[in-house]
Amino acid sequence: MSIEEVAGPSLTNRNTFSFITSQRNRPILLKDGYKYLHLRTNKDKSSMWRCSKKSTCQAMIKLNFNNTTILKATDHNHEGDLTNNEILMNLNDCEDQVKHNLAASVPSLYFDTIERMEERGLHLVANIPRFQSVKNKLYRKRNKSLGVQHAWLYIMAECLNTEDATTFNDYFIKTWLDDNSDYANTYNCYKEHHRTNNSVEAWNARIAKKLKKKPNILQFLVAIKRDMNEFWRRVVLDGPISRKKIETIRMNTMIADTVREFESREITIGHCIEKLKYLPGFNHEKQAH
Repeated sequence: MSIEEVAGPSLTNRNTFSFITSQRNRPILLKDGYKYLHLRTNKDKSSMWRCSKKSTCQAMIKLNFNNTTILKATDHNHEGDLTNNEILMNLNDCEDQVKHNLAASVPSLYFDTIERMEERGLHLVANIPRFQSVKNKLYRKRNKSLGVQHAWLYIMAECLNTEDATTFNDYFIKTWLDDNSDYANTYNCYKEHHRTNNSVEAWNARIAKKLKKKPNILQFLVAIKRDMNEFWRRVVLDGPISRKKIETIRMNTMIADTVREFESREITIGHCIEKLKYLPGFNHEKQAH
């Protein structure tokens, strides 16, 4: 069926559809249990949307210039999932709450949303995404609403005007701050904060100390097994898996307190950066140069 042909079921309640954003901040159209991805914008400003299962389904929708009315549509070759779309819309509402209700924590807003969905029995007929799988997007929304991106602009203003500094600033914005970048979620996330994978680096350093410079495979496996046994021994004894230095604990507390002050609007983003840059361990001599 061509796009000019109007499919009956697809245009039922012609203007009943919703928009949400994907994990990579791209628009998704939801209608009658189906998901559509933006395909193109025509010369007359109308837009074409294609079924998200584009490899097996050719169904499309055409919207008018301001995305308020469906002009044309074609049928799908599969059933829609109304429950899944309702879950997606609830999570999208949660994102809006994360951006605007800054007094509430991100986890509390998420679990309030889950509770409302469970009250309606949605968890009985569909899988609701766990916090672990959506927290990166939620915290990115919260950070953006707080103006965290302006922190980098503040830092850039303090940088030397050199070619190397400009190149690095361009890289940082494109890799970490651009809405289309998913780098932070993929490579550099620890709990709800974007930071280096400290636990993995610490484990790698610990293993390296137990090995010779060029170990053979047997020596490597023995070191891994010993480390694994030590890990499970700590688990059985219900002791700490790893021990942090007092300096690290103190620094983490200072970071948490400073971030809390910023999130509660007690200090500006500039003040926040100034407080963080003088934390223990910061090399002030290098900064001066």
